Amino acid sequence: MKPARFVTLSFVYSGIVLLAQYAFLFESPIAVITQLGAGLSILGTGLLRLYKPEEYEQKPTNYGLLAYGMAILALVLTALFFVQIFMF
Repeated sequence: MKPARFVTLSFVYSGIVLLAQYAFLFESPIAVITQLGAGLSILGTGLLRLYKPEEYEQKPTNYGLLAYGMAILALVLTALFFVQIFMF
């Protein structure tokens, strides 16, 4: 898989997980609004990258830290989502 495609799909996945967490978040209104805003912005970035992939194409060596960071973000968000589900 191309690094650009991996990063794009990581953005989309992370945005979807954040929006799913929003559905299970029953805390203060500020936390709910923050969760929704972060989820929508990350999902929007991913969808924008899917819509215009040629604008975001770079050399594969330029994706090193970003690709690892997005992979770690996706794993952490997934773990937090499951912990949040099992705690309620």
